Amino acid sequence: MGVSGFQFVNHLINRMRLPSDGDIIIPYVSNVTISGTTVTPIDDPDNFSAQEEELQLLLDEGSMMVPKLKGLGFKRNYALISPLLKGEGARGRRNAGRTFDIFYHEKDVIHGFITVSGEKFTTSRLIAEKIN
Repeated sequence: MGVSGFQFVNHLINRMRLPSDGDIIIPYVSNVTISGTTVTPIDDPDNFSAQEEELQLLLDEGSMMVPKLKGLGFKRNYALISPLLKGEGARGRRNAGRTFDIFYHEKDVIHGFITVSGEKFTTSRLIAEKIN
């Protein structure tokens, strides 16, 4: 995600297209704008960072929605790792994460312990309903 030092918009902008890199602009507190997102599979979760080509892609794509973004660029950036699962009917790397799975550890003799993998924070309520 790229963070600009100016709030360019008052409302979230999201392209109406299949999920793709660089398709969202988010106004945020402290007069900043966040541009995102990208999906990049990684091999080592202990050794990763936002790559320059990803940030350039976010700047290029975001500038198509908010042209002033191109001139000011990003003040800072951040990256995170989401433990996503590969979904059925994959449309390349963007299809990962549209599902989740719940692993019950009863057979490992750890009563009451579960692991949830995949999806994103926005589906946490659905996940909780499935667990109960």
